[in-house]
Amino acid sequence: MIIQNDLESLHKSACRLYTAVIDMVLSMPHPHRHPKTGVWWYRERVSADIKRPAKGQTVTVVIAGRIAQHKIGAELKVSLGTKEAA
Repeated sequence: MIIQNDLESLHKSACRLYTAVIDMVLSMPHPHRHPKTGVWWYRERVSADIKRPAKGQTVTVVIAGRIAQHKIGAELKVSLGTKEAA
């Protein structure tokens, strides 16, 4: 009986921990549409540990065979060059 009670207590604790972890939602980078032009953009936040040394550096991004160069700031934002969703 003692083991059974311990297992039930452990299960309840694990369920509370699981619920607490699941409630925290992290936003993944994804394309979004520019509100005025309708062109799709990809935007990703630059992590804090590389933000300071990378700020102002130019990065080359290849999207659908097209080469684009962008400066890194607090985020990397690149036009996908299309108004089509798919």
